[in-house]
Amino acid sequence: MASSSLEFEGGGDHVFSCLPPELWLKIAHHLCPSEEWLSHKESKYAISNMSLACRYFCDLCRPVLFSDMRFTRNLDLPPDFHINWYDFVLENHSTPASLASYVRSYMLYDWRGLSEFRRWGVDGLSPLQDKQLHLQVLSLLPQLQNLCLSEVDLDIVGMQVILDLPALHSLAFERCKFFALADSIRIPSVMVAIKKFTFCDTLSTMDDGFDPFIPAVMAAVASPSLRIWKSDDLRLTGTLCLLVDPSFLEDMTIRVNKAKLPLLSKFLLRTPSIHKLHITHLPHNVADTSHDFDLPQTGLPDLRDLQCPLYLLPLLVPNRPIRRLHINGIVNREVPRSTRYFDIDLAPLAALAQATSTIEDLTVPMTIYDNVRLEEYIPAMDSLTISDDRGLPMKIKSHNPKVKGLNCKCYQADPLANDGLAEQHLDLRKQKEWLTRLCPAFPDAVRICVTWSHVHWRRASPGSTVWTPVVAERGAARRSIQVLAEYPDTSHVSVVDEDGCLAKLFLPQELTPAIRKILGLEDQVGV
Repeated sequence: MASSSLEFEGGGDHVFSCLPPELWLKIAHHLCPSEEWLSHKESKYAISNMSLACRYFCDLCRPVLFSDMRFTRNLDLPPDFHINWYDFVLENHSTPASLASYVRSYMLYDWRGLSEFRRWGVDGLSPLQDKQLHLQVLSLLPQLQNLCLSEVDLDIVGMQVILDLPALHSLAFERCKFFALADSIRIPSVMVAIKKFTFCDTLSTMDDGFDPFIPAVMAAVASPSLRIWKSDDLRLTGTLCLLVDPSFLEDMTIRVNKAKLPLLSKFLLRTPSIHKLHITHLPHNVADTSHDFDLPQTGLPDLRDLQCPLYLLPLLVPNRPIRRLHINGIVNREVPRSTRYFDIDLAPLAALAQATSTIEDLTVPMTIYDNVRLEEYIPAMDSLTISDDRGLPMKIKSHNPKVKGLNCKCYQADPLANDGLAEQHLDLRKQKEWLTRLCPAFPDAVRICVTWSHVHWRRASPGSTVWTPVVAERGAARRSIQVLAEYPDTSHVSVVDEDGCLAKLFLPQELTPAIRKILGLEDQVGV
């Protein structure tokens, strides 16, 4: 919160003093990034302009402007930007009210190593200096709370810096690479404030690349303050389930195999606080797998959000207040995509009637949607997600669920076609055609996402024929169009705008000739 000691200088500023600084600060926070309102770059631009209005606004906006720092190796930043930022922080971090003291969140994404900098003409760095430029800056940010490293190379030097950060609330490793240890890593103190830990899609440069880091990582994040755990690493699963006191967790996404099911069931019985549980990567065709999972109905009394295979429903749904349910796929990839009809074991679905709350949000594979009368098991469903690669659900059936929201995470409209729906995620004209064909099967839907897209479609009421495109992920949509404009010959993705939906993602000065061409604006003046 801004201090009320902020003062205006000069008589021309007196008009601003009519409002308290807390209100101006609320306006500045309204300009912070959001998926549907402002991308991160748009937010920075808006807050920067506000800070230039007067010295008072400059002092007010500076903490907001520098609270969330993101460094991505994309078209938004030059390759030496992070180097220059590190030099600036190193030189000024000890001064009062330095910019480093305002940083709360920090993201480093796909920032390449020394060879990448040299390719862009940035030279004169040793490999060790290059590592330090990436990660040593973190130790100079005294108020850092949230750290996300995505596609970053990590060795013992960098990991020691990260694990020694004292005030982290959130730590995420996404698609990182770990280099084998040359020396043993020092076991850090526990992160007393850590609330969320994410470790996903992470690779090692050697078979044992991450193994030596596991004791240090778990020592840091296994804190009584931890509430959210998201990991797709089996080694971390085993370590987590052996913790003596896991009762603090509330939200858990965990990768499990058949061998770890007994360990997981015992762990869950000792963790009554969990209200969100996503179990991934379990086999879908092992008939006796559920016998290895022994969880009494007294376990997980507050479970409201569940993802699991079909055969675990009788063990996880009854007597629990499930509101969101995601049933994992049940068919091998070897089965031809043109196969749409299967004999589904309906016995596990009977457990849905034993939930103590109404299931409102359901995600199922196409194989279940095609072959099960879903409304008989979940009559009050509000939102349906179909995730599969067996075509769009355009068939009008007697048992089509009467849902308000439909999300089709499908790869192809026709399972035998060569053109994938992913190539149409920015083709709004084509999406509108698919939308028209989907509506008869889902006449009550007012929110539809046709494919893996940054754009969702909405209408005012079930009877309306007017569908409006809404960008749900502004930052991702902007980056997709920028990359296509920069490398037009490397992708088969088609871009067709509708009602200026995509053009509005960019400020006028950002509409380069290449972007204008992609959006079909070459001949339009003043757009």
